Amino acid sequence: MWTQLIDDKTFRSLVLDVQLLKQKVKKLEGENKMVDMIMAYLRSNREEIIDGINKKVNLPLISEAKEEKIFASLFDGMMEVLEGVLNKKK
Repeated sequence: MWTQLIDDKTFRSLVLDVQLLKQKVKKLEGENKMVDMIMAYLRSNREEIIDGINKKVNLPLISEAKEEKIFASLFDGMMEVLEGVLNKKK
């Protein structure tokens, strides 16, 4: 089998490489879960975040209703960019 095709040292090295690869995959899966949790939290609090920004930022000559729409649009854009950055997408 494998051990007949390659020497023991090479075989052990391959086994260690596979184990390290499994650990890296597990770590990446954990990071993906964390990103998913962060994004889900932000999405679930979307209105609260937008309202908070609207209360803190005043855009002169723009009605509160229009400000709300602007901040909602900015929030949606920020979420897309943030998700891309956290997932290392470009």
